[in-house]
Amino acid sequence: MSQITVVYVAGAGRSGSTVFDTVLGSSVGAIGVGELVNAPNVLSSENEYCACGVRAIKCQFWKDVQKEWWRQATPFSLAETRRIQRKFELRRNYLSLLISQLRHTNYYRQYLQNTGSLYRAIAQVSRKRVIIDSSKSPVRAAALAGNSALNFCVVHLIRDGRGVAWSLAKACRKNEKAGVQNNLEAKPIWRTALYWVLTNALTEIVLRPVLGKKYVRVNYDEFVRNPDKVLAEVSRVAEHDFVGDGEELRRGMSVTVGHTIAGNRVRMQRTIKLKEDKSWKKSLSSRDRIIFWLIAGLMLRRYGYQKSY
Repeated sequence: MSQITVVYVAGAGRSGSTVFDTVLGSSVGAIGVGELVNAPNVLSSENEYCACGVRAIKCQFWKDVQKEWWRQATPFSLAETRRIQRKFELRRNYLSLLISQLRHTNYYRQYLQNTGSLYRAIAQVSRKRVIIDSSKSPVRAAALAGNSALNFCVVHLIRDGRGVAWSLAKACRKNEKAGVQNNLEAKPIWRTALYWVLTNALTEIVLRPVLGKKYVRVNYDEFVRNPDKVLAEVSRVAEHDFVGDGEELRRGMSVTVGHTIAGNRVRMQRTIKLKEDKSWKKSLSSRDRIIFWLIAGLMLRRYGYQKSY
């Protein structure tokens, strides 16, 4: 198999990454796998579901992937994989990651080998050369960028932060089969505003200098309105044609969700259509809009969003 391309979707949660992952993964020669960072947890749990509707540990696709992963990688356990991930992928360990990359430590090489083996296993089982990983964490992306065996690129996905705030302001009860792994408490607007600013700023600061032309920032709101334009930008950095799907999306045709693990509960719907989410514009109170703008207004303007009270 030729070199594997990994299209890594980075940015804040609730920015449309699950839908974006699904659309990119529907392209010929590509597969969307959701938040692959969670694979060790999902594949060792009795309660996590694949988007195909089957528990992940019983899903034949992921059983085959895990078997191939184990065959290729240095012997290790899922618990050891989680431990290595925490060492290199948590924000608080970013300095440690930089030092490990500079020294190219044995532990970091093991990390690259194990994660690279997972991507190769997915490519082998799916027979797809392009893998969409919507794990979102910029530190994980910075760590994976050190794997020269992969054609690794990052799509920094932006969504109007007020839409993110409205999505996170709603509590959800645990329902594994519906794609909600834990009880989710409502997040206060001020906290989401800080999270949105810091995550997007960190994504740009950490990834743009490292990846150069392999980094592109796209707008989810624009993607919904004009998929052709955004898909063309992604195609350029990924060196893979995603544009062919744009016309069908504009005509309202749906795309089928494959074997994504972890991500927004929308993945359990099996099929997805592109539609603009305007609910926050009607439901987010003036008070909450003001709070969000006071904290995140500069970043909103930077990304082309207008003040709206």
